[in-house]
Amino acid sequence: LVRKAWGRVCRLAQVPPLRVDALLWIVGGFLEKSKFKYSLTVKLVEEWLRVRLNAKWRDLIRELSYRIVETRDIHFL
Repeated sequence: LVRKAWGRVCRLAQVPPLRVDALLWIVGGFLEKSKFKYSLTVKLVEEWLRVRLNAKWRDLIRELSYRIVETRDIHFL
């Protein structure tokens, strides 16, 4: 079920699943390293990529950080 849904999301976004997975793993790793602090995560990603992130990328990281923390808190209940 999850694989099917993930495939559909990737098809609709016209992005190969491997690229989406890579993004989630990389950003997720920086979120963990920063103890889920948004601004520090952005700084770490920018340093790693050696570019300044635009508003769309910052929004994506903000959404991912919110979702990951929200999901993590549910799992600890």
